[in-house]
Amino acid sequence: MVAQRDPQAIIASLGSDHIIRDTAEFQRVLQLAEATVTQQPDHIVCIGIQPSHPDIGYGYIELAAQQQPEVFQVASFKEKPDEQTARTFLQTGNYLWNANMFVWRADTLLKLYQDHMPKMYDLLLAIQQQPQRLNELYPQLEKVAVDYAIIEKAKKILAIPGQFGWNDIGDWARLKDELVSTEADNYSKGDHLDIGSKNTLVFSETNRFIATINTTNLIIVDTPDGLLVCDKFSSQQVKAVVEELKRRKRTDLL
Repeated sequence: MVAQRDPQAIIASLGSDHIIRDTAEFQRVLQLAEATVTQQPDHIVCIGIQPSHPDIGYGYIELAAQQQPEVFQVASFKEKPDEQTARTFLQTGNYLWNANMFVWRADTLLKLYQDHMPKMYDLLLAIQQQPQRLNELYPQLEKVAVDYAIIEKAKKILAIPGQFGWNDIGDWARLKDELVSTEADNYSKGDHLDIGSKNTLVFSETNRFIATINTTNLIIVDTPDGLLVCDKFSSQQVKAVVEELKRRKRTDLL
């Protein structure tokens, strides 16, 4: 729809669950990405995060030659690594965390869909030409992330490193770390009593009393329709629970 109004429109695709502390620096990096796409409209610009530690929860962007100040060619994209590989990435100094922030021109993105996802491209064109059929056509689009569908297949990719106080709070573990001063601290919301626990989050939206004793690295989330208990370092696997609930047709919980 944006492409129909203005094929040359520059679009930024950004996560809704990201924390940005230095908004002025983030705005500057976005403006640099916009300027880069204006100069090279057939390119996609990724905004990556300069890693501070070997994190296994993110994918990585491998940088190639520097094209201009703060702008690099992309050599490859790496899946979430094991800890040793993440340490190697950090030591080499030419990898960024993949924050899934992309800047592109509308017509360039459509062309990439045409080249790499032709069935999805046809559906997007149909939606563009017949917006009244959106509710009918949209569910037919393949459920695939844009980085797998397009970004990793495209040839003209650039990256800009960012340092603007970024964090992705897409799971309970990362949210917990944002809410406390140090990793060992506990976070509690609700009617909760703790004795001797470390690095534990208790988040309750019910009136139920919760007690924890000498727990470590634990996530407890209590809501009116369900209770989640998991190891902190497995909190990303909540997605697997959601998929299993879908398979079991537990629509009452979704």
